[in-house]
Amino acid sequence: RTTDGGSSKEAILARLEEKRRTGEANLGACQIGVARPDLREKLESKKVIFDIEKGDIIFSTRTLFHRTIDVTDAGKDYYRSKGLTSLNRYSIRYTPGTARLPDGWVAEWSAITNSNNVGSSLDSIVTHDDALWYPKVWPTFDDDLEEKLDSLAQRQLEIAKNKVLAEIIEMFTPKAKSSES
Repeated sequence: RTTDGGSSKEAILARLEEKRRTGEANLGACQIGVARPDLREKLESKKVIFDIEKGDIIFSTRTLFHRTIDVTDAGKDYYRSKGLTSLNRYSIRYTPGTARLPDGWVAEWSAITNSNNVGSSLDSIVTHDDALWYPKVWPTFDDDLEEKLDSLAQRQLEIAKNKVLAEIIEMFTPKAKSSES
């Protein structure tokens, strides 16, 4: 364990392996339909779909269940008409810059792409990391914020996604059994 109570990557992998070995289900909110179809149905009946546009902001509590839905055919046509090949979206959660990333292994994109960010405050990461993972947006924001976020989406997110995918594959790939007795 780390000083803040976080787990090392090795400890997390050991717990996952034990859960695989014992057949214990490890389902999160995304798999709620498998674990509790009745609860998923109840949640689906209460969902709200927002028709958001560029620049829209949704304020919510941190306990909000959220997900993206497929872009409509009209939305896809719009992106194609602009010559875009991907649908970049930003999900922003507001937190003070004094908040710190946990110590230990985390799947936070800024920590996956730069291990120096582990355990650091968001303010510190903003000053020493090339990527704009945690932009300051209150009470004012930089005039070039949109360009910086576009740069993040076009370069850093691809790097982060590939690293997270590699970590997930490693975590969920069964290890070969040792031939030693």
